[in-house]
Amino acid sequence: MDILGHPYLKVSPRILYRCAAFLGYVRRRFTSSEFLTLLLPGKLKGEEILVRLHNFVEECLRERLGRFLNPDGSMNLYSHCLYTSSYEEALSFIQQIITCDQYSMDRFLSDGDVIVDVGANIGVFSVKAAHDFPNAKIYAIEPSSKTFEILKRNTEHYPRVSCLNEGLGDKEEWRQLATYANYPGNTRMDDAKTKPPNPKYGDVFVETVPLVTLDILVERHQLPRVDFIKMDTEGYEEKVLKGASQTIRKWKPVIVISAYHTATDKSELPRLLQSICGDYVCELHHEAEEDLVCYVNKELDKGPSAQEGVH
Repeated sequence: MDILGHPYLKVSPRILYRCAAFLGYVRRRFTSSEFLTLLLPGKLKGEEILVRLHNFVEECLRERLGRFLNPDGSMNLYSHCLYTSSYEEALSFIQQIITCDQYSMDRFLSDGDVIVDVGANIGVFSVKAAHDFPNAKIYAIEPSSKTFEILKRNTEHYPRVSCLNEGLGDKEEWRQLATYANYPGNTRMDDAKTKPPNPKYGDVFVETVPLVTLDILVERHQLPRVDFIKMDTEGYEEKVLKGASQTIRKWKPVIVISAYHTATDKSELPRLLQSICGDYVCELHHEAEEDLVCYVNKELDKGPSAQEGVH
C-alpha cells in the first residue's frame, strides 16, 4: 500500500503534534506544565522537550503504521520502496514536499530540466521530481555517509537521478559533519551558524566529509545547464550560494532555499543572492516550513534588475 494513503499526511503538522502532546500527557510522558508548553504557539526548535515529542511521535508511528510497511520495514512511495531510519521524519518530508509542494515544484519544474537537490537527505524531493518529470536530470547531493546509503536505495529505480556523496560550500575543503543517529535530517557542519547537536538529545555521529562548490560540481560533471536548485543545508545556505555564483549568473535557475535555520536567513539570503545577480525576485513561502522561492522573471530578464527584498 502506498504511503501517500496514510491518514497522517492529511493532518496539519501543528494539529498532529498537539494531539501527540495530549496523548503523551495521558500516557504520563509529559507533565502538565510540559503539555501546556507544547500547546503554546511558536517554535521550540532545539528544546529538549521538543526532541522528546518527536521521539514519542516516532514511537506511536512504529506502533500504528501496520499495513503501510513492507516486511523489511520500508514504505511504498510511487510503487517503490522508501527506506528510512525515522518514520516520523520520512512522513514529515512526504507531507511537506509532496502533499504541500514545499519547493514549488508544480509551479516551476518542467520535464527535461536539470535539477540540483542540495541536501537531498533520504531523497523524497529527488524521488518526486523523478516521478513527476521522468526526463529531468537530477543531481542529489548528500554529505552524510549513513544518509547517503539510504538515498541511493531510495533512488535506485530512477536512472536519471545521480547521487553524490559530498557537501556544497564556498570552497573545496574537508569539514566535520555531525548528525543525530535517529534523525538524519538534523545535521550540522562544524562551522555552520546553527547550534551544534547536543548529545543529550540522542546519539550524534561525527564524520569528516568533502565539500566542493556548486560551480566546481557543474564543471566536474559537465552539467549542460542548471534550471532548478533546491537547497536545505541546515544553516549552510549562505556558503552554498557563495560557491554557486558563476552558475547563478550564467543560467539564472529557480532557487528554493530554506530560510529558518538562522535568525538572519530571511533578510541576508535574498541580499546575498541579489548581490550575485540583481535580476532575482525572492518570495517567502509558508506552505510547509519557511522557504525563499527565488526566480528571474524571464520577460524582464534583459531589462532593469528586479526589485530587491522579500515579497
